[in-house]
Amino acid sequence: MRSNKCELLSCNNIADPNYGSGRFCSEPCARKFSGLARTEETRLKLSLAMKKYYKTHPDKKPGGGKIHAQSEETRRKISESRKRWFANNPRPKNPIKNTGKDVNNKKHKERKAFGIKYLGGECKHCGTTENLEFDHIDPTTKSFTITSRSTMLWDRWFTELKKCQLLCHDCHVKKTTADIIAKRKHGTWGMYKLGCKCVLCREFVNAYSKQYKRNKRTSSNSRKMDSRSINRGAIPLVRTTII
Repeated sequence: MRSNKCELLSCNNIADPNYGSGRFCSEPCARKFSGLARTEETRLKLSLAMKKYYKTHPDKKPGGGKIHAQSEETRRKISESRKRWFANNPRPKNPIKNTGKDVNNKKHKERKAFGIKYLGGECKHCGTTENLEFDHIDPTTKSFTITSRSTMLWDRWFTELKKCQLLCHDCHVKKTTADIIAKRKHGTWGMYKLGCKCVLCREFVNAYSKQYKRNKRTSSNSRKMDSRSINRGAIPLVRTTII
């Protein structure tokens, strides 16, 4: 049987049958209950109902009842079982993130080992087996670097490998320097920077130095002449006056 009091808990007046089918005492109470305060009203009702329930059922109250103790025990058992399972079954790597990288690294190592074995396994100049590098015998036939393209199609990579030889790092640097020197002409600045001190290179550097000093002296004299002309009044200064 419905109570005669207003359903708005903050109001203790008797309900009027003209408002809300007899649930409220006045129109402001009905509007307040149906407006923004309805959530607060429901929360207050729920709180009172829960307090009343826990008074009659103290063993169901969170923090001290059997239900909470059982849930804690269950969570502890689940945690221990998960730890045991992951100890016996380690998590695999992310198949999407690492598969391509791992495959390429493995392929790179296998092809590098094959290339070293195919080309003899030692330096062609000094015979050492340490710090070996792939060197193109004729640099003009080079299409790409062997080590950076070791994961490409086999036919193209193996064709490029046939153009190479094995050299250690020091021998490789010496051969590359010699190839660069062979491309350049004597009597140029680039050849002199590589360390060549032949007659042609020294004459070129001397002529270059003299021309550079002459140009620098001429430019400095022209700047001095301009400053003197301005000071003597030969070149009139344009002055602007603000009216």
